Order: sequence, then C-alpha cells, then structure tokens
Amino acid sequence: MERQGWPKEPVPQVRVYKWDSADRIISVVQNDNFGEREEELRYDVCGNLFDRKPCTANQLEEYRGIQYRYDTFGRLSRKWNASQEQRFEYDADSRLVRVENVRGTLYTQVEMEYDLLGRRTVKRAHHRWTNAVEETRFGWAGLRLYSEKQPDSPEVLFTYEEGSYAPLARVVGRGDAARVQWFRNGLNGNPEALTDGQGVMQNLRFQGQYLDRETGLHYNLFRYYDPDCGRFTQPDPANLAGGINLYQYASNPLSWIDPLLRLCPKTAQKGEHATLRHRQGRPVGQTISDIQRARKTDVLIQSDGRWVVLGPNGRAHVIEADGSEIITSMSGVSRSNVGRRRGRDDQSWRDVSWEEFDNFQDIFKDHRGNKR
Repeated sequence: MERQGWPKEPVPQVRVYKWDSADRIISVVQNDNFGEREEELRYDVCGNLFDRKPCTANQLEEYRGIQYRYDTFGRLSRKWNASQEQRFEYDADSRLVRVENVRGTLYTQVEMEYDLLGRRTVKRAHHRWTNAVEETRFGWAGLRLYSEKQPDSPEVLFTYEEGSYAPLARVVGRGDAARVQWFRNGLNGNPEALTDGQGVMQNLRFQGQYLDRETGLHYNLFRYYDPDCGRFTQPDPANLAGGINLYQYASNPLSWIDPLLRLCPKTAQKGEHATLRHRQGRPVGQTISDIQRARKTDVLIQSDGRWVVLGPNGRAHVIEADGSEIITSMSGVSRSNVGRRRGRDDQSWRDVSWEEFDNFQDIFKDHRGNKR
C-alpha cells in the first residue's frame, strides 16, 4: 500500500506499509526530501509493541529507551527516559487530572478539568521557571470537540465531515477576521496537512484525539493515548468487554478508528457491528447501562453513522453519530413509549422516532446471522 501526503516541499512523501497475517503494521518505509527511512515494529502475542521484552499483564514497562510504571488500578503513573520524567495523577473516575513534567531544572505542571459527561473543558499549564500560566478552554458539540480558546489568541473552531470525526476545516477567529484552513486527511481521517501552506501547528490527530503539547499525550475523550508506544495510558473502562488487551488502540490504526474510545469500526465498513460503551456520566441512566453491557451482536452501526443498541427486556436505543442525542424505548418497542432524550431533558417524540425502531428485531436477526 502507498500513501501520498501534501507537505510544503515540492517533493511528496511516499510511505509504504507492510502487514503481518494479523493485520498489524510491521514495517514502514518513508521516502521524502530527507531520503529513505525504514521503521520496523514487533508485537507480542497480545498485540503489544515491544523491542526488548514482552509485556506482563499487557502493561508495557520499557519501549525504545522509555520506562513505564503503573498504579494499582493499572493506570500509567510514571514515565521517564534519560532526559525527562513525567508523573500522572487521576481522580476517582480515573480521569487524568494532573501531569508533572521534569526536564533537568525545568518543571511544568499541567492540570485538567472535566464536565459531568467526562469531556475535558479546561487545561492549565504552570511553568515554574517563568511563573507563567497557560490556559486553554474547550467547547463541545455533543462528543465532538467544537472549539478551543486561549486568553490572548483568537478562538479556533472545528468542523467535521458529516457523521464522522474526520476534521473538515479549522476556523481561526470570528467575523471578517476569520481565517478558514482546510484539512487534508489520510485514509483513517488523520489530518496530514492544512491547505494554507503556512506551516500552522494544529493539534488534531487520530479521529477524536487532541494533542497536548505540554505532555505529548493525545486526549481521547475518556482516556489518553501515548503516541510514543501506540497505546492508551489507562485500561479500558469497559474492562474485558472491549477485548483482552485493555490498553490497545486498534490492531491497525490505518483502517480502524476509536474516536470516542468506545468502538473501533473499520473506516471502510460502517455496517459492521462494534463494541459500543460509554463510562463517564449518566445523562440517560438505563441507556448507558445497556450500552456498557451490550455484546458485539447487540450493536449495529448503520450506514448513516448512527448506532442501534439492543438492550434487555425489549429496550432499544438509537444514538446519533456524534453522541449528541439518544432516542430510546425503555420498556419494549411501541409507538407510545418512545422518548427523545437530550441530557436531563425527556420529551415525548412518538411519531417522528417510530421509524427508528420499525422492524429492528428483523434487522438484528439478519445482523447476528451474518456476523456470527
């Protein structure tokens, strides 16, 4: 497979990938203005990257000169190499709330705040050597990042492809002074360039991920992703319902995505089932409980990007692609008991939403027969 990027230089990048029989990347050859470079990757039997020794309990302890240690809950608590050390602290909901960076005499403390749905709303970086505090505030549209704002900089807005977490445009500022920069994305929706060609730094990475330059981690809604080792820093909140490897992002990040850290559908096959889960917050208590307990065969991703989740006792849930709205039947499917739910608000929505549940039992019967 070949992939071509769009750098500022006249010579394009060309990357050639090789996979093993488990659909994992084992080699990347990149050819650009700097010549040809090859990177080889090795995995243990559980799919963890390693270079010296395999993982124990899927907890990577060393990779490419970086050491990793974990707390009693399996969360990354310390990371260091010869020049830098990082320490991580979490709250009672396993959300990362503080990171300490030590590089020689330089010390930075980064703090995070979250709303009731588990979405990060504030990030503050305290730099001890200058006493400066950098604050970034984030706005959300459902479960998609909508904006970021720093006190002395224009607000940045993000738009996405319809029914997707692949970014479409980045709008800097508002009104007549607004600048629109268009994303060019790779196969997996990962941004590779901005069309203005001015070398503007942007922080979007894999779908649903936001780069924290202060820590090097990618914020992925309910967990953080470490690009140094290609895995999450916290175990899967769904436990074994998400697979036996609680730290794995995806077997193949070029064709699988995990924008909400709760499902990994193949980007080219939206109709396939996936494991759907949602841990933080309980805006619709029974719905969230059903999603957490759903089997793979209880979840269907429709062609329009919406998810249909079949719960016990005849319950069914339809969830918008961006997670912003859940339409649910709490006690069996009937025209009279379908409700529309937005956060804490419950409204009757009988006629419009009935189509969402029509014949869903037959759909799931076919779905399960095809996927088992």
